[in-house]
Amino acid sequence: MTDESRQNIRAVESNQGNPAAGKPKKNVNTAPLLLEVAYNIFMLLVVIVAVVVGLLSYRAGCAVWMIALRSGLAVFILGGFLWLVAWYISRGFLEATLLDTYEEAQKQIGSDSIKV
Repeated sequence: MTDESRQNIRAVESNQGNPAAGKPKKNVNTAPLLLEVAYNIFMLLVVIVAVVVGLLSYRAGCAVWMIALRSGLAVFILGGFLWLVAWYISRGFLEATLLDTYEEAQKQIGSDSIKV
């Protein structure tokens, strides 16, 4: 690797010449707080319901296969419903983010045309 290519790599890595280089970048690897909280609450709720159904079935004297069937069915139904709710929350957040990005781009286009 030549010195020139190393300098090019360093320039790209340090974002030299980029006007947005000084701005802090958003962390794109994490979901918003609302989504994280909703997912965690939903997972916890599904596990708690499965355990409660299993314990109540055991106390009622059901066979092991019936306990597993009841708990599995509870997880499947409640998990499907909560997945649908989480999907709606995610879709709403995505639409809001896309709208904000579109409006920001329109403002940027408008401010660029005024400078000309």
